[in-house]
Order: sequence, then C-alpha cells, then structure tokens
Amino acid sequence: MVNRAVPREHEVIVCYDIADSKLRGKLADSLLNIGLVRLQQSVFWGRLRAADEKAVARELRARIEQPDRAFFCRLRLSEVVEQNGFGYLPSELTERNPNHVFID
Repeated sequence: MVNRAVPREHEVIVCYDIADSKLRGKLADSLLNIGLVRLQQSVFWGRLRAADEKAVARELRARIEQPDRAFFCRLRLSEVVEQNGFGYLPSELTERNPNHVFID
C-alpha cells in the first residue's frame, strides 16, 4: 500500500487597495478561482496549499503597481473571528468547501 500524504493547507488572508476598478475586478476573480472566499470588498480568506499560496503571490506581483497596495499572510482567522469577530456567521469561516482538503 502506498502512503500518500495529504498536502498541508494553511489559512490565508489577502487584503488589497487598488484604485483601478477593472484591475481590482480581475484580481478578485483570480483570487476566487484560486479558491479564496470574499469576506469584504477587498479582503479574501481561505485554506490553501503551498502551490496556491504561490499562485496568490504571482497574481499580486503581476497586478500591483504603485500607489496600489496588497498583502497576504498565513493567519488562523477562523480562531480570531470566533473570539473577536462581529457580524460574521460562524459558518463563514468554518464551512467545508468541496475544493479544499482540511487538516484537523
């Protein structure tokens, strides 16, 4: 029997401030296609494998120019929101997306 390890995933948050509406829309579509969920207009969250994190970095590098700004980082947002979130439904950060593999 072959032992295949499940790739590890991390919670990631992406935030950006982009002036150009067309560029902002293209980036949002790319992040959704990668598997992130929109929490606010320019804030996305999801559980990603390392390869998908690299895809996020490529998208940001390709689309962000001065004076626009963006960042992404690993963050256990589900735990933060559980303790200090307001207005979010618990399921918004804990629902199992069929496109994600979760490591508990």
